[in-house]
Amino acid sequence: MTGTTGLAPKPAKWLLWTTLVALSAWYLFDNVIYAFVRDRSDETVARTLWRFAHLFAAVPLLLIAPLQFSRRVRQHWPRWHRWAGRIYLVGAMIAAVLAVYLGVTIKYEGSRIPLALFGGVWFAFSVAAWLCARRRDFVAHQRFMIRGYLLAMAFVWVRIMYDVQNEMFPFIRNEDVRDTTREWLSFVVPLLVAETWLSWWPAVRRTLRTTLPGA
Repeated sequence: MTGTTGLAPKPAKWLLWTTLVALSAWYLFDNVIYAFVRDRSDETVARTLWRFAHLFAAVPLLLIAPLQFSRRVRQHWPRWHRWAGRIYLVGAMIAAVLAVYLGVTIKYEGSRIPLALFGGVWFAFSVAAWLCARRRDFVAHQRFMIRGYLLAMAFVWVRIMYDVQNEMFPFIRNEDVRDTTREWLSFVVPLLVAETWLSWWPAVRRTLRTTLPGA
């Protein structure tokens, strides 16, 4: 990823990445440990194996991605950047396919469609990023990587929403409805944020600059 979005000043970027890395580390130490110690009496052996395969493929991505977006790393260690990018995309594709399987087989009926859709979109973003890199369209490549990374963080977002669900959803009393709502929001909101940052707001700014008198 040798392009750059140039959509945020450097202090804002540092704050953004610091926050995302901190959230990722919190997810690793809190939720991955829980994945190993949780009760699995109601889960088949096959599903348990698929779940751990998904974790092993997805968790490293949360820590690799911030380095991939670093301009300094790209400029000073381009070979490492390319190999880490390949590892990231392969891991993302594997994790996305496994997420689809885990989504359609989860016992919570309301979570099946959002989780399967999440996995499909994540896989599509990863393939698009790879194709753009192959064609050396690094600006588009970086944008698809950003979209994919924010989507990969869905497991962090859904955990945060779980911890504050009483404050977020006081109007939803049914626990199953809350679960379904969290599943949808965990990847729809990141998609909206990514598209606003990468596409919609820049387009509005360009339009305003060309149409407002005296702009």
